[in-house]
Amino acid sequence: MHIRNVVRAFALASVLSGAPAALEAQDGWDLPIDRNRIIRAGENKSSSLDSGDRALGDGSYFEAWFFEGRAGQRVTITMRSGAFDTFLAVGRHNGDVIETNDDYEGSSSTNSQVAIELPADGMYMIRANSLEAAKTGEYTLTLEGGSGGAPVNIGKGNSGGATMTAEQVFGMPVNRSRMLQSAQQASGSLDASDNKLSDDSYFEVYYVELAAGQTVTVTMRSGAFDTYLSIGSQGSAEAAESNDDMEEGNTDSRVTYTATAAGTYVIIANSLEAAKTGDFTIVATVSGGASVGGMAGDMIGAAGKGSAPTSSRVLTLGQTVNSELSADDQKLEDNSFYELWVFQGQAGSRVTITMRSGDFDAYLTIRDTAAEPLGNDDDSAGGTDAQVTVTIPANGRIAIVANSLGEGETGRYTLQIVRAN
Repeated sequence: MHIRNVVRAFALASVLSGAPAALEAQDGWDLPIDRNRIIRAGENKSSSLDSGDRALGDGSYFEAWFFEGRAGQRVTITMRSGAFDTFLAVGRHNGDVIETNDDYEGSSSTNSQVAIELPADGMYMIRANSLEAAKTGEYTLTLEGGSGGAPVNIGKGNSGGATMTAEQVFGMPVNRSRMLQSAQQASGSLDASDNKLSDDSYFEVYYVELAAGQTVTVTMRSGAFDTYLSIGSQGSAEAAESNDDMEEGNTDSRVTYTATAAGTYVIIANSLEAAKTGDFTIVATVSGGASVGGMAGDMIGAAGKGSAPTSSRVLTLGQTVNSELSADDQKLEDNSFYELWVFQGQAGSRVTITMRSGDFDAYLTIRDTAAEPLGNDDDSAGGTDAQVTVTIPANGRIAIVANSLGEGETGRYTLQIVRAN
């Protein structure tokens, strides 16, 4: 092992063993899974280390990435940077470090690579790190899936599906296309292409966003099979609530759950018996608490700008979305239409939000969870496009109000959020 690896491995071992220089537990392998930092086989992610990132006990900054793996699967993780000497560590989420690497291409290389066979099913964490203290700069991270293990595929499309534990289901990356909006009914179907639980019952997964104190009531109905519902927080080991018969002798199910913390909650739409198939409907009704929409409504209200929106959308870092202002949208006091978006941020991180439209003069307003203004803009992106760069003051959601400068304006727009340079 190269001398730099020896020194680095010793520092990492000290951190993990709880020696005096160790980082706090929340900076170890039990970090909450961040759905903005899920990496999948074949993906190449670009990011950067900066002074707002977490630091290990040796003063080196790092970012955590997560991926879902299967026992026996072989994966290769590569980290490259021209700005600093990289260091990779890979371990089980909520477990132990498995492998580390500094310079896989030789002692003069600043790139790192870990190639391992995964020991078990579940979530894994990648620590994208610098070898030396306080180094910053851009890097790329690549995950290659290799061979071995059984693929995990929530939903349709895999032959016969995979057999999964509830913990694996709750730990899967969030599929935003299966997010339920309050009181809107969705239709689904269980069939032999779905994944199965250990009792050989087919299931599909849905998600709902809840604020602390909010209550969600989920109802699943089917005339084809006896339904079964479970709900739990994303990343949890087991269901918080489950139900078979919402009424005695009924084949429909209903669960009611009050969130203890803000976050994404996983709904497993299941059959009570093994191998049952057929169509079903599912609806989730959210009430109480400080909803995302209510939160942003309070923010807008604090500026004297009108009523709370009825729904919100979630942005993830690096994402560009297409949407449209229409006469069906909420209006502010000045009669301008708007749509609300939210972003889950980390304290100290800087992001740039850009809104572009060829149909109207774009206007952006950004506020934090305490209804404090973070910024607003009309045309900093050039022409009639808007752009705001903000430093997020605390962990939590920020509200992004995508608006028009003039009253009654409608049309298509794009909205993008990226890490600020």
